[in-house]
Amino acid sequence: MAVGVPPPELLDTVPVQTFVGKVNLLLGFAPELVVTSWFRDPERNARAGGAPGSLHLIGEAADVDLPLAGDLELVWTGAVIAAFFDLSVLVELGRADHIHLQSRPLLSGERFSVTRR
Repeated sequence: MAVGVPPPELLDTVPVQTFVGKVNLLLGFAPELVVTSWFRDPERNARAGGAPGSLHLIGEAADVDLPLAGDLELVWTGAVIAAFFDLSVLVELGRADHIHLQSRPLLSGERFSVTRR
């Protein structure tokens, strides 16, 4: 996980350790997933268009891509991740095979959501 690794003081927290463990387990089952963003400092988060309170800022969110996947594959993959890995998932169709993962429920309060850009 070379993409935005949280600093040691965040890695030592239980929520981040739990999230890292779940994502590592997920990647073991689905090695075709590519982590494109994990921890972001405020400057990197702003450049990425992230929300000011993004969980990326504290290491509890990650973005993964499923290369060459179609919309149906992305939605199905997102649903499986939410159900079996206890992660909140936002599938953003029309955004380069992108799936957002986070440790806490989405802003909507849901654990799984699909949007179109």
